[in-house]
Amino acid sequence: MANGSEGGTGAWTARVDDEETRAYFQERLRLFAKMMFIIDSLFFAIAVGAYQVYPEMQPKHMAVLHAIGGAGLFLLGLMWRVLLQREQRSLRLLLLLDSVLVIGIAVIFGVLCFFSYDHDVNMWSMFIWTVFMVTARVLYVPSTARRTAVLSSIAVGCIAFAGTMVAIWQPSGLSVPGPVWAVGSTLYGGVAVLISAVGSNVMYGLRSQVRAAEKLGQYTLGRKIGEGGMGAVYEAHHSLLRRRTAIKILPHRKAMADSMVRFEREVQITAELKHPNTVAIYDYGRSRDGLFYYAMEFLDGMDLETLVREHGEQSPARVVHILLQACGALQEAHEQELIHRDIKPANLLLCELGGVPDVTKVVDFGLVKELKGDSQMTTASMVAGTPAYISPEAVMSPETVGPAADLYALGAVGYFLLTGKPVFSAASSMEMCVHHVRTEPAPLSDRTDQNISKELDSLIMECLAKEQSGRPASAAELRKRLREVPEAGTWNEAAALAWWRALPKEKPAEQEAPNNLLTVQRMTLGTDDTYQAGDL
Repeated sequence: MANGSEGGTGAWTARVDDEETRAYFQERLRLFAKMMFIIDSLFFAIAVGAYQVYPEMQPKHMAVLHAIGGAGLFLLGLMWRVLLQREQRSLRLLLLLDSVLVIGIAVIFGVLCFFSYDHDVNMWSMFIWTVFMVTARVLYVPSTARRTAVLSSIAVGCIAFAGTMVAIWQPSGLSVPGPVWAVGSTLYGGVAVLISAVGSNVMYGLRSQVRAAEKLGQYTLGRKIGEGGMGAVYEAHHSLLRRRTAIKILPHRKAMADSMVRFEREVQITAELKHPNTVAIYDYGRSRDGLFYYAMEFLDGMDLETLVREHGEQSPARVVHILLQACGALQEAHEQELIHRDIKPANLLLCELGGVPDVTKVVDFGLVKELKGDSQMTTASMVAGTPAYISPEAVMSPETVGPAADLYALGAVGYFLLTGKPVFSAASSMEMCVHHVRTEPAPLSDRTDQNISKELDSLIMECLAKEQSGRPASAAELRKRLREVPEAGTWNEAAALAWWRALPKEKPAEQEAPNNLLTVQRMTLGTDDTYQAGDL
């Protein structure tokens, strides 16, 4: 969101360029509301307790004070626990809540002062509490100096106005003349406003510098897209080419020797693959502060898991179209003796690329195994993969994993696309793996009402054979046989283009989800559920 967007609000708050920054603004405002609720609740309880211990201090309008104080606490609690807690709020609403929070508390303080017992003491104590509030806001809420100065001036002005009203209507309530109170409160309040504004300028400036420093070589980072076992992925822009890019970063906390080797190996392996259905690698490097990263093409679309979750089971014709492309990418990898080992819906992206709809991209080669060497980073007896799509041999004898394991996973992906459900359901990763080893999958006809040809049904079930020898001999053979099923070629470019054009151009901010450009989250056995082959 550019500065000045949302109806020209950008000049009055910290710049919100992306969803991550907007979420940060909401979270900090929520923490500020929480802090004020706790502190004001304590203040209110102490005041009520003091009135009980010293009845002579009780003001005439005790019920009014209780009602005002209770209402103020209720609104603070509502803001903290409801309005700012879960749902993504728009920038405009967040700015409004920020203003209501600061000005509302100051107004309540002023009213409480007016109805209090000892005006002289309470006016100054409320003034001090208001100063505390506006300075504390600087530490919590990202804001420009201009906005902070305006809100702080209004807040302090509320207390000054309350004191002036007391001096006019109840001149005996203050130990100093009204004009003296007005000048003094204005002077002290002005100092508080100045300190708050300067503080916001410093804090906002530091955050802006941090944002500006979020650069990796020629790339400027934007919103976070995803995060998983081997790193976080961000949308980025190349400073010269102005090209949207995805950056995968290995965090400092994971930059151990073996992780760095795996990360670098993932880059090198993926960069060797040139198939148009494999994600393209642009660059690799290390930032000045030691972050390892690589840049890849930005794919504006959705992964197959999101596709099924949001749009349900897919037509057999479209599933064949998707699987054919994935087979092409796997065929190249297998010919270079590389096994992906983590084929799943989240690692197959569907996008519109260069005006061509329904382009499938295979991503995330972090668990790849090289048949031509012994450089794989998992031990021979360690199970690696995603339980819902793992092959039987990957569970029982990982050292024997070959191209057939990827074909098994791809068959499971096809099953998921056609039925809207994974091959097996289980309560745990271990149980899921047991199913893949021992349980025969239910026929497609039992899991969906779609009209699927016998040839496609048979081919998908053949991919899910327990024995490697029962599956297609290679990705090339699977691709050939997919082209021979009756559904092949019936999903054409016109149908795909119509589907993509029917999608909403932009989702509302409240419903917007990360673009899943590179979904790196995975249930990696050996990380989350480590056990040795043969435990089943």
